[in-house]
Amino acid sequence: IREASDIPCKMLLIGVFERHYGSVTSSLENSLENDPDVIMPGRFDDVRPFLLASDIFVFPSYREGFPNAVMEAGAMGLPAIVTDINGCNEVIENKENGLIIPTKDITALKRALLELLENPKLRYDMGQKARKVIVEKYRNEIIWQALATEYQRQMKERIE
Repeated sequence: IREASDIPCKMLLIGVFERHYGSVTSSLENSLENDPDVIMPGRFDDVRPFLLASDIFVFPSYREGFPNAVMEAGAMGLPAIVTDINGCNEVIENKENGLIIPTKDITALKRALLELLENPKLRYDMGQKARKVIVEKYRNEIIWQALATEYQRQMKERIE
């Protein structure tokens, strides 16, 4: 991104590398650790302060179940760039509350980042929509009620 944009930016990486999946080589890890524009504070249970300090949430996952991290970012009003995988593509509606890119497509990721970096109004609007979607569709009470209804339905099927 550095060579493609004059906009100063930092990358904040929260969490740890999943070495057992082989997604990050030791060379890349060393490069990130030594880059002054990359901040790697480690793993945190409460990521809200980091989300608050961010402008864009990037989640280029290869696999995901229920994307809690994407939902947390949306709840904090951040637009997200996610890969087109189950879970993420259910929370993010492309070009509405974030951007969806193909998995393992570095060019698409770079293009999406530049689009949001270079357009603060788009970033803001998507972030507002992201928050609205999370509040309307993913409140705990709604999820709990849906789970309770499903459990009751399944129990009733087993009894009958």
